[in-house]
Amino acid sequence: MEMEESLFIAAPQQAVWEALNDPGMLQRCIPGCTAITRKSPDEMLAKVHINIAFVQKDIVARLQHQHRSAPDRLTLVGMVGQRATGTSQIVLTPAEGGTLLTYKIKASINVSFATLGSFVINKTAKRLSGEFFARLAAELQKAHA
Repeated sequence: MEMEESLFIAAPQQAVWEALNDPGMLQRCIPGCTAITRKSPDEMLAKVHINIAFVQKDIVARLQHQHRSAPDRLTLVGMVGQRATGTSQIVLTPAEGGTLLTYKIKASINVSFATLGSFVINKTAKRLSGEFFARLAAELQKAHA
């Protein structure tokens, strides 16, 4: 599954960059996230409750920041063991009154989740990604209002 979206955030580029690198902010923005623990400067563990169709599960995901080029771009990779991987390439562009955030997501899911059907998985991935970035925008806009 691949998708690309953009959204305007009414906050400076540096503030958006810092938020994407802040475990507390990530915890507030990741749907279903109950805790994030930093393991190294580039790696965190996130406890997340997922709900895809009729499957509800508590998981631990490893989050890695890769390919950082402050404050313009970074790649955020999330992995749940060998079962699922998601990569989000994020580009931050200064814009009048804030920042244009563009993200390109690639996700791959193992066979057990794949039985739910690609339509359900793709729809859920798009919803969760949109919810994450909408929460990020709302948090930043509150802080910079």
